[in-house]
Amino acid sequence: MGCSQPTIRNLVQRHTATGSVDDRPRPGRERVTTPQQDRYIQLQHLRDHFRPASRTARETPGRNNPRISSPTVRRRLRDINLQAR
Repeated sequence: MGCSQPTIRNLVQRHTATGSVDDRPRPGRERVTTPQQDRYIQLQHLRDHFRPASRTARETPGRNNPRISSPTVRRRLRDINLQAR
């Protein structure tokens, strides 16, 4: 089957304990942008390839913060293989 017995055993134990085999939440900071905002960032940069990340950051409100940073915009673009100017 391509999986070791300990892997199967762990999955069965997790399913018995939690009712699911989904990944557990990982530590780390919550994302500042929502998937909808990520899509907005993507569309803005697909429409205008020379658009600076700082402009997109100014025009895109964050989830918990009124502003997102230009490095955040650059990271979101890098995640989808686009480059900010």
